[in-house]
Amino acid sequence: MHRTFTDRLADILCAVALVVFVILKWPHLSLPFFWDETGVYAKMVFDLSDTGLSLHPAALNEWISRGHPLLYPNMIAAVTRIFGETVTIAHAANFAISCGWVVSIFWTLRQLYTPWVGLMAAVFLMFHPLFFAQSVFVLPEVALSFMIWWATWAFIQRKYLLYILTGTAAVLIKEPAIVWLGALCAWDLVQFRKFKWWTHGVWAFPLVVFGLFLVIQKQVMGWYLFPYHSGKIDLQIAVISDQGWDYLQYIFWKQGRWLFTLILMMTGLMLLAGRSGKVQADIPRVSPRIGVVLWASLVYLIFSSTTFYHDRYILPILGPVCAWIAYLTFYFIGAQYRYWAMGAMLIWTALSFSIYHTSDKFNWDLDMSYTRSIISSKKTIQYMVENGMMDDYTFTATIPILYATIDERFGYMPPGVSARFQRAIFEGSKYAVKVTPGSEIENPENYPLELIREWYDHDIKTQIYKVLPKDTLSVQSQ
Repeated sequence: MHRTFTDRLADILCAVALVVFVILKWPHLSLPFFWDETGVYAKMVFDLSDTGLSLHPAALNEWISRGHPLLYPNMIAAVTRIFGETVTIAHAANFAISCGWVVSIFWTLRQLYTPWVGLMAAVFLMFHPLFFAQSVFVLPEVALSFMIWWATWAFIQRKYLLYILTGTAAVLIKEPAIVWLGALCAWDLVQFRKFKWWTHGVWAFPLVVFGLFLVIQKQVMGWYLFPYHSGKIDLQIAVISDQGWDYLQYIFWKQGRWLFTLILMMTGLMLLAGRSGKVQADIPRVSPRIGVVLWASLVYLIFSSTTFYHDRYILPILGPVCAWIAYLTFYFIGAQYRYWAMGAMLIWTALSFSIYHTSDKFNWDLDMSYTRSIISSKKTIQYMVENGMMDDYTFTATIPILYATIDERFGYMPPGVSARFQRAIFEGSKYAVKVTPGSEIENPENYPLELIREWYDHDIKTQIYKVLPKDTLSVQSQ
C-alpha cells in the first residue's frame, strides 16, 4: 500500500509521543508499591517468585490470591525471577505491557483507518491521567485491557488462533474478561448466524477455560469464587444507574474530557444534517462487526456498575473510547480542516494532561497524587524506625502502613529492617498508627489510646498513638 508523507509523519509523531511518555514515566518505576499493590498483587508476585511459578489455584494462600486467576502475577514474577525481585523490575514489567498496549492501539487503528487515527487514540490514552498513573502499577487492569484489545481485534478480523490465545490469557488475568468475551459471543450469535458452526466454539473457548479454572478452584479451595468478593454484586437498578452515571461522567466529562462529549454531540448533529443533504462527511464504510466494540464496552460498563466502584476497573473501555473519539475527529471534519482539528485535539490533550495529571486532593491511584501518599508513608515508617517502634509485635497500623511494612522488597523499609505486627491491637501492642485516608484502627478490646504525635502531609493525616493498659482512667479518644 502506498504511504504518503503525512502517513510517515504520523508514524514519527507517535514514536516521539511514546518516547516522551517513557521519559516522563521513567522516574516512577522505582517508587515503592502503593496500596492495592502492597495489599494483594505485589505479595502474589513475590510469593510466586520465591516459591516457583504456578497457575494452580492452590499455589498461593487464598487470602493472598483472593481467588483471582494467577496468570498476571506469574507474568510479573517470571520477570522478577530473572532480573531481580525489586520494585523497579516489577514496575518495569508492567510498564512494558502498557507500552505494548499503546503501540497495539496505534498499529491496529493504522490498519483499519489511517495512521492519524492511531496517533490520536494512542496519545489520548498515554496522557489520560488514569492510564498515566496505572501504567507502572503491579495491578492486572492494564494487562487485562491489553489482552482484551487483541482478543477483540482477532474477533473482528476472524483470527481464530490469536483470539484463542489472547482471550484465554484475558480470562486467566482477571475474571471480568468473561463479561467482555461473553458480549462478543452474543454479538456473533445474533449478527452472524450464517458462519460455520464451529466458529461459535472458537469464540467460547476462553470461557470454557475459565470454567475449568473454576472447577479446579472448587476442588482445592471449596468455592468457585472467593467468598469475600462473590457477595458484592448488587443488581438493584438504582445502584447500577448511579454507578454507571458516575463512570460515564468520568469517561466523558471529568479532567477536561468534556471535549469528548462535545465531539459526540457535534457528530450527532452532523449525521442529522447529513440526512437532509446539507452536510457531507467523508466517512468510510464501516463493517457492522466493528460495532461489537461499542456493544462489548456497554456490556462491560453495565457489569462494572454492579460491583465494586473504582475508576481503574473500566480501563478496558478507555482504549475503545479513545479510538472512537479519534475516528470521529478525523472523519467528521471536512478534509480542509482535518489536520487543524487533529492538531488542536493533540494540543488540548497536552494542556489537559498538564492540568489534571495530578490533583490538589489525594485521589488514590487515579492520577499522580498517589505519590504524596508514598512520600507520607515513607516518612511515617522512618519515624517508626527511628523511635524503635519496629520491635516484634509492638505496633498495629492501618492501611497503607499495614501493607507497606510487610516486605522489605516493597520499597519502604530500610535495608536490614523488618517489621512484625498485629493487624488488631492486642495485649502486647505498644503503638497504633493511623493514616487518613485509610482504614480504621482495629481495637476489638477497646484499649485506651493516647495520641503522642500527629502531622499532615498535604491532605494526608498521620496519627501515632500509645496503647495504654485497660485500667487506665485518662483516655485520649481517637
